[in-house]
Amino acid sequence: MRINIAAFIAEGSFLLFLSTVPEHWAWICTAIIIISLFGICINYVSIQNYYANSALLAVTCFTLGFSWNAHYAQSRLANVLSIEHESKDLILEGRVNALPQSSPAGAKFSFEVDQAFLGKGLIESFPPQVYLSWQPAWRNPQAVPEVIPGQRWELKVKIKRPYGSLNPYTFDFERWFFHQDFGASGSVRSGKLISEKDIRFTEFTLAMEYQRWKLRQKIQRLLPKDARYGGVIAALVMGDQNAINQEDWRVFNATGIRHLISISGLHVTMLAGFGAMLATFLWRRNTLPLLIPVSKVAAAVGFLTAFVYAWLAGLDSDATHDVYGGRSCLCTLVWQKPTLI
Repeated sequence: MRINIAAFIAEGSFLLFLSTVPEHWAWICTAIIIISLFGICINYVSIQNYYANSALLAVTCFTLGFSWNAHYAQSRLANVLSIEHESKDLILEGRVNALPQSSPAGAKFSFEVDQAFLGKGLIESFPPQVYLSWQPAWRNPQAVPEVIPGQRWELKVKIKRPYGSLNPYTFDFERWFFHQDFGASGSVRSGKLISEKDIRFTEFTLAMEYQRWKLRQKIQRLLPKDARYGGVIAALVMGDQNAINQEDWRVFNATGIRHLISISGLHVTMLAGFGAMLATFLWRRNTLPLLIPVSKVAAAVGFLTAFVYAWLAGLDSDATHDVYGGRSCLCTLVWQKPTLI
């Protein structure tokens, strides 16, 4: 099992050393997997060589790892803006699908594109998601409207492909755009609000972002405008670091606690433990443990607490890893079997 897992990871890493995704990777990988599985069947029926079976299974996992990463990379690269539409004024119609970064200087937000127009002509192939910046114009200053998750807008934007600086030790914007599946970035020239709230009942992720926006508004409303650490409180409650001052960031970097000024694995684990302790204290009353063991109830409540807190953080990677770990512990206690984390 360990060799197969290592083979799966190794082939995924091998793709990183290639300049481009191979053109016919799907057919080649499919052929290798079929041949390997056919060899495993022949070995099981007639030869029954343990080492040959292990080698063929490792080759299969090796190829599956490459297929997984090649499909991921190809799907991301296929969503990048076409060069012919770069640096042109377009009309985009769609929705705000994530918590925006709001500040007095403007707003930055993720925008889910439904339709794109160049002049009056509809653009057939356009990135489904772009990252936009809306700031007041220098020559014609105007107040930027409140951007809320779930709003439907018609925006006039100047769009470009994802670019980032090559300066060492700086934030890699192109990598971040690739990971978030943003096919383009742009600046908003003007906009018209079509719908104040366009969130269907089944769109859990968008509804989650809307509730996070409401929570941020409530925090900002309850705190004084000149609150020294208002941005830190918002970061610790819901993972929004945009309101933290640069002076505070310098202090956090110098003291080595930058990774704690947000919802991290440490905070998720602490709250999950607190929820489990509270559930243990309450469930031990009377005869409730005769119905369900205390350990299972504590694990379930701890997992739900971790999930809710990670949900407030937008289910980022660090918090999600802890939720997966809690899920594994819960499954182990419920089914009394070890579960891979």
